[in-house]
Amino acid sequence: ILHKFLTYKPKNVTKFANGTLGNNTELRGLTIPDILRSIHRYNSAQAINNEDIFGPVQNDTLIIVIQVSSASFEIKKLLYICQFRFLTRFLNHRTLFFQIHTRIVYLRHLIVSLAQAKDIETTLLVFSHDFYDTEANDLVQAVDFARTLQIFYPYSIQTHPDIFPGQAKGDCPRDINYQQ
Repeated sequence: ILHKFLTYKPKNVTKFANGTLGNNTELRGLTIPDILRSIHRYNSAQAINNEDIFGPVQNDTLIIVIQVSSASFEIKKLLYICQFRFLTRFLNHRTLFFQIHTRIVYLRHLIVSLAQAKDIETTLLVFSHDFYDTEANDLVQAVDFARTLQIFYPYSIQTHPDIFPGQAKGDCPRDINYQQ
């Protein structure tokens, strides 16, 4: 039953400047405006999937936050602050954090591991993304053993490559020293 999370699906990939692999959205037919619309749709809805099966989130619900990230450490600090605002309605709950970078295989194995955990159906799994990846989204949407919520950082390098947090034309080079 858990094989659906482990099935490898080939995809078009490109190498980011930092050496990690990510989706080549142009090859997949997604434009930046398409991605931004989808991110806005997810963030606006803040829909908890499987709530009809497992019931609403209660005060004693354990919340597990899975950060699906491609950002550098400096940007992650800003990312956590922004995404924390989405979680403020759950502040009185117990919370665990996991971080998965752009490694979809690790995300697959984490989901399989969580699916086998005792009482997982009583938790809320929050998948917090700083990049849009249809394969990761499909994987999260396939989770049927617990409640899930997906949130996205709306100002990622993926969607803003030529302005902050990306590299704008007037920015100093990344490798410049303080004296220069």
